[in-house]
Amino acid sequence: MPIPAVLNGHAYAHVWTGRLDVEGKRTLVRGMPPVNGRMKEKRFITYIEVLEQGAHDPTIRSLVQRNRLGNPRPMHRGRVNPVNANIGNPLAYYAAHGPVAAHMAADEMTRRWTANADNTTVFVQGAAHTLVQQSVQQANGFCYETTMWYDVNDIYVAFHCYDPNFRG
Repeated sequence: MPIPAVLNGHAYAHVWTGRLDVEGKRTLVRGMPPVNGRMKEKRFITYIEVLEQGAHDPTIRSLVQRNRLGNPRPMHRGRVNPVNANIGNPLAYYAAHGPVAAHMAADEMTRRWTANADNTTVFVQGAAHTLVQQSVQQANGFCYETTMWYDVNDIYVAFHCYDPNFRG
């Protein structure tokens, strides 16, 4: 599948690509413990939602305004912490967040596939899926708003993130 068209716009920027394992459908037999599904390696390609992130990161907001990329959302109370001090390349800050967003997508895929008792289609290729972990604080202290697009081998993930306790 080619990259989803929405990710080609100026509102998104690629920050990380990597491979993760995702568990497939489990075998369920009444009265027996479930048998884990086959592990499938997928390539995850992550993008920061630049205009959305501008509400949580003054450095990204400045990048958006300086390059006239559009109108960022108004600043929110939840900000990135530590502060993004990489003025020369503010997107580099999010390379460490790409794997977190990818793991969230992989966990969602495993959750939905392993819960698929009737073997119906779980993910439509190329369709956007908003993840259920929205606004749940992750182990790194950040909350993520995340959308994924499924393809057989490639999973595209767009996100923005913030520390819910940091007011900047």
